[in-house]
Amino acid sequence: MYGLGVNFSTIYKWIEKYISVMDAYVRTLTPKLSGDWHVDEMMVKVKGGIKLQGDKSQYKYLWNVLDKESRFQLASEISKTRNEVDGMTVFKKAREIAKAIPKQITSDKLGAYPMSIERAFIDVKQEERPEHNRVLSGACTKKHGNQLAERLHNTIRERNKVQRGWKKDDTSLRNGQMLYYNYIRPHMTLQGKTPAQAAGITVADGQNRWIELLGKALTSKA
Repeated sequence: MYGLGVNFSTIYKWIEKYISVMDAYVRTLTPKLSGDWHVDEMMVKVKGGIKLQGDKSQYKYLWNVLDKESRFQLASEISKTRNEVDGMTVFKKAREIAKAIPKQITSDKLGAYPMSIERAFIDVKQEERPEHNRVLSGACTKKHGNQLAERLHNTIRERNKVQRGWKKDDTSLRNGQMLYYNYIRPHMTLQGKTPAQAAGITVADGQNRWIELLGKALTSKA
């Protein structure tokens, strides 16, 4: 369109550079949350993962935690297994961003979750630890189901398919997806707000939220 010839590898380097800057910046911000978290795990195509029967692709587990009221995505982690240590890791990441202890965590029936939660909040007084609400996977019609996390995974699954998988666990494509979900894309159930805005973070409210967020990230770094 503009007569420019830019190699795809150059574009990816730009993505890596600026996503890293924005990601570091937003981690310093504190969202105002409901204290009701949802967590779920899914398989995504990632190089170096396990192979499924009859499938040449490689897969790993992607864990995500988000806040119920604001829909703010708190943590996203990839692991080759899905045991209690892997679950503990994503909850600890979520604590770092939330800077608070949730009142309740909703998950599916995966056996690793009870011990994952216990390990992640072992330093918290027993009476202040989050209540664990375990529901059946796919219970989308139930009032207290885990459909929020499952809807997020449907969105991520679509992007992972278009990108033909990820080459590494900490790919900028995954981190960029999280930034887009939290700070850029308006959420229909939030009356057109982004999850960040719903969580009281107003660093990107203009028409070009990517440019605004990047500008503030670069300014804070200077």
